[in-house]
Amino acid sequence: MIKNYLKTAWRNLVQNRSTSIISVAGLAVGICCFLLLATYLINELRYDRFHAKADRIVRMVFSYQSADDKEPRNTAMTQTAPLPLFKQQFSEIEGGVRIFGYDNERGAAVQYSNKLFSEKKMLLADDGFFDIFSFKFLSGSATKALSDPSSVVLSASTAKKYFGDEAPVGKVLKVNQKDLMVTGVIEDVPAYSQMKFDMIASSAISTRSKELRWDAANNYSYFLLKPEASYKAVEGKINAYFNNLFKSENNRGGKAWYTLEPLADVHLKSNFQGGLEPSGNIKYIYILGSVAVILLLLACVNFLNLVTARSAERAREIGVRKVMGARRGQLFFQFITEAGIITMFSIGLGLLLLKLCFPWFSNFTGQQLALIPGILHGWPVH
Repeated sequence: MIKNYLKTAWRNLVQNRSTSIISVAGLAVGICCFLLLATYLINELRYDRFHAKADRIVRMVFSYQSADDKEPRNTAMTQTAPLPLFKQQFSEIEGGVRIFGYDNERGAAVQYSNKLFSEKKMLLADDGFFDIFSFKFLSGSATKALSDPSSVVLSASTAKKYFGDEAPVGKVLKVNQKDLMVTGVIEDVPAYSQMKFDMIASSAISTRSKELRWDAANNYSYFLLKPEASYKAVEGKINAYFNNLFKSENNRGGKAWYTLEPLADVHLKSNFQGGLEPSGNIKYIYILGSVAVILLLLACVNFLNLVTARSAERAREIGVRKVMGARRGQLFFQFITEAGIITMFSIGLGLLLLKLCFPWFSNFTGQQLALIPGILHGWPVH
């Protein structure tokens, strides 16, 4: 019986080639567009959620407004002094780390043997960076990776570039004339991380990290809060302490304050400029999500319209089948089989179009997107 349904359905589709091709093509394009947009949206929504402690990590950002300013100035960068002081002052803070850029405009001159490269994606971080953030180590120890002032951790592709098949750990790289020992190799940083780096070294090699200053914002500060701590409560305590510390400055008409942002909200919900990478916008996610659903619905409606348009033509066929003894259930399954064949062809063609368009789409968005099954890697954490 099923074989007869399939045979009859295929015959009807072949006899109406134009309608069948339009149905398959329209639905396939809709599926392809929906999956492309869905891939991009998932990539945006899973930003920084792969860290095991993501729900307890917050970024501290800074706002200030002088007596002459009409609007506050917001910056993602903070001074070098507050993080060590606040970490010591408040028991709700389990740990903290400052991250410094390493002159990423010119890049760091890195030399090993006769190989010389300019590394644009190099960061400096305090010891404890890998205790807070979860980057998978392929070799070396996460707990001791940046404990030595002359240590550096490489991404897998960077280690391959310098050392080939040699074991990188223990090798020495000359970075801007400073000898740094490789203490670990991690997997390449995911595209859905706000911290994109090929090399990360101990901040102890920079004088900036040793000068605890309040008058220059040049680093990014992240706290790891204790499980029971509320980031809003900690934010309130920080600002009360800070305002008391600089009471005389506030009396002159100016004001400054800190804001704590949950790590998972930084990419899409932060309006602070100057972060490790440009922020997205959650409003665009809602808009693109709506567009993706609308495109798929339009493709489905187009398919239904074509089926409805053919119903009048097939009225005679249905009448003949009834006269020959066909029951309602048999007619239903016959039409469902035809719709199923069109749908399967459409899905197959849609996936083929997705594979062909994906490299172009990934390049267009400027992100390293991943197809299924990689699309769900690192999402969600909890």
